[in-house]
Amino acid sequence: MKLWHINDRGTRLTGPAMTPILKSDSMELGTGNLPLEKLSEQAKATGIDVVILESHRNWVDKSPVKSLELSGKWLSRNF
Repeated sequence: MKLWHINDRGTRLTGPAMTPILKSDSMELGTGNLPLEKLSEQAKATGIDVVILESHRNWVDKSPVKSLELSGKWLSRNF
């Protein structure tokens, strides 16, 4: 494996508190429920060349920039 497409998956509360809606989709790296630390160890052991962040709509505060910044911090700590 040379290219690793990575995302995290989870559920984010959206909507007003009285009628909460749970939105399950991609999450910022490290905030979802995937075991990314173990997966990243396996990916590094295979000699990956590139990590490609996948992001799909469910951005924190509806901001793709803020979402990228949070995922970028996780990538910096783990790669």
